[in-house]
Amino acid sequence: MESSKNIKQLFYLIFPQMKGKDLKPDIISEHFSNLISSNSNDYFLINIHLYFYPIEKSSEKNSEINFWFEKYKISDCYTEFNFALDLLEILYKYLDNKDVTSAKNVIRKKVEKFEQYKNIDYYLLLIRGYFQDILVHIYSFFHKDINYFKVMFSVDIKETDDLTNVETLENLFCGKTITKKELETHRYYIKMMKRLNDKINSLENQKDMDNVEKVSLLQEFNKRDTLINDNKKKINELEVKLNQIYVRDIITYSIKYIYRVFYSKIGQKKEFKNKTYDQIIELKEILKKPEFSKFDFLYEFLCEIEFGDLAILNQITHPALEIRNFDDIKLYIDNNKPYLNKVIAFLKGLPDISKYIYKS
Repeated sequence: MESSKNIKQLFYLIFPQMKGKDLKPDIISEHFSNLISSNSNDYFLINIHLYFYPIEKSSEKNSEINFWFEKYKISDCYTEFNFALDLLEILYKYLDNKDVTSAKNVIRKKVEKFEQYKNIDYYLLLIRGYFQDILVHIYSFFHKDINYFKVMFSVDIKETDDLTNVETLENLFCGKTITKKELETHRYYIKMMKRLNDKINSLENQKDMDNVEKVSLLQEFNKRDTLINDNKKKINELEVKLNQIYVRDIITYSIKYIYRVFYSKIGQKKEFKNKTYDQIIELKEILKKPEFSKFDFLYEFLCEIEFGDLAILNQITHPALEIRNFDDIKLYIDNNKPYLNKVIAFLKGLPDISKYIYKS
């Protein structure tokens, strides 16, 4: 798992002025800081620096002689140490071409080499919806940066929490970065893939295998592929729907805001409208007045929204009652509470609740 170059050679490549000097973390830090100062606002450089130099409150610390990751120099697997060497090679190439996109793509591929090391693959699964910069997620995990998890995910981590433990990760992140339903789906696929991998590994030691076993294994593979494809399709459909909900909400709340602005100026003698479509109608009447001619663009926008766009988005984001799952409320509210089932049953029985939600 070693890099083709050792850590000393890589630092000398990046900081040639250091040749012949001691490569202690504090000395290298001065050169790192100078590099960052001469490339102001280069956040990629800053993030690489942060991997090598954890913040004060992190669990990992550099010693006077060695970097924090050097104690993880293990020959038979890819660790924090190997990743540090790869980061230095990536940094060396980056300083030559300043291609951030290419550098980040290489980092993503390197991260895959961790595989199941310290269950970092599971951690990345639990926060997959927050992939802004995978390098930041990686070093925050290895450093155990408690403040990062609090700010980024609203997850409170104690110093005693073991982030390499699957159950601990689930307890911390489920309900914050991933729903119970999503987690159950992922657990199913993880178990299924493990079972298949175990079978494949066992077959490597078996040269003879009867036709029944071959057919059974083939059926399992076909079933797996079908389930994976179905899951990918559902995820893609969900992402599209989430984007549509996002756009719908932007439009709806923008209209509500505009309505409040105009109402505060000239509409106080009228009844305040709460429904979006009522607000659209009243806003159009207001914008027809000559003194508001400079807002013609708003009038045209409201006309488009009234006669189609918002209705289409509402149809997509608010399904009919027969396919609406009120039981999903249990995913976000403690389902051990005795009142919850009664509330859900009551909601399901309300007349025309689907139409009401659709029109709201």
